Amino acid sequence: MKLWNVPRKESGFTLIEVLAVTVIIGIIGAIAVPNVLGQLNKARISDGVAQIEGAFKEAKRQATSRKQSCTIQIANVGGNVIVQNQAGSCLLETRQLPDGVTVGFNTTNDSTIPLPIQFSGKGNIGNTDTYIPSNTGSWTITVAHDDIDSPKCLEIAGLFGDIQTGVVQGGNCNTDLN
Repeated sequence: MKLWNVPRKESGFTLIEVLAVTVIIGIIGAIAVPNVLGQLNKARISDGVAQIEGAFKEAKRQATSRKQSCTIQIANVGGNVIVQNQAGSCLLETRQLPDGVTVGFNTTNDSTIPLPIQFSGKGNIGNTDTYIPSNTGSWTITVAHDDIDSPKCLEIAGLFGDIQTGVVQGGNCNTDLN
């Protein structure tokens, strides 16, 4: 019996099949990539808010435990936004916000940027040398990304420095939707 006359079944993919699968993967990728990037930028905003909130809570806790004032500031250094000590060593480390994150400031009763922020030895905000909001005043720190239309905010309200996070709606920090 001759083995070379046995018909073989061809296996593999044709060029048309490979091109069809490539086109389908390309279409799915074109749809998915912007959504993934949007979610990544939203996560960067959330991380930025968490970094700032953590720094403020740490500074307040350090001021209270040491019974001395603690001053921190948010600064733009070399295109990167960082939260750092202004005087003394209140924060255990300097915090750097994620790439592309921008920070904005406003107050309800003063047009100047309220930073640096100082916590007294009792955990209250401010002293005679810094801006002190009234009991109804607050500082709002907005954290945004250029590619996302839904910034988040962090609000420090009143003399006792209550810290709340929220979502910016109509130019205001809505802490109920967080």
